[in-house]
Parts: sequence; structure tokens; C-alpha cells
Amino acid sequence: MRYETKKLSKMVDELSTYCLERNVHKIKIELTNQPDRFLIELYAEGFKMTASELQNLKNVLSSHREVEMEEYFWSLAGEGHQSEELGLVASMTDSAEIDLSETNLSIKLVRLKK
Repeated sequence: MRYETKKLSKMVDELSTYCLERNVHKIKIELTNQPDRFLIELYAEGFKMTASELQNLKNVLSSHREVEMEEYFWSLAGEGHQSEELGLVASMTDSAEIDLSETNLSIKLVRLKK
């Protein structure tokens, strides 16, 4: 469970760093431990993003979880370029929902318990 906790912490860290680098006004992150999954919900106010950037974010975070590479990937998070960092978060995520309403970004990530 300790490694799982570290992975979740790193995922939250990368999401908050992504938002802070874009000078958002407010970030709310909720991490819920459910019986079969972990749920990470992020809400950021004051997010400026083009339609192309939003689509890129959706593409990156919607890639498939790579369980077999996870141990290697999670230790690298935070060391590279921002899109790579979010790619690492995506590799540890089973599903993602991303929505941008005006300047409010909402991200919902699900990580199933194995």
C-alpha cells in the first residue's frame, strides 16, 4: 500500500504543478479512496487554454494504463517536460474525463485497485 500512496501523491502533485504553471486562480483537488478504486478530481479556476491545447490534454490523459511499466514510470514523474509528466500520470490512470467550461478546468481520474 505504501507504493500506491506514493503513486497517488505523485499524480496529485503533477496535476497541481500543471495548473500552477498556467497561473490559475484557484485549485481544488479531492482524492477519494473507494472500495475498488481511487478517484482524483481536480477543479481549477482561471485556466486559459485553446481548443487545440484542450484536445492535446484529453489525448495525453486518455492514454491507457500501463501496469507493467508503472513502477518505473512513477519514479520518473516530475523530472521532465510537462506533457511527458502528464503522460506518466496517464500511464497510471484507468480512465480520465476532462472538461473546460470558459476558464474552469475539471479533471476526473480513476485508478482501479488491482
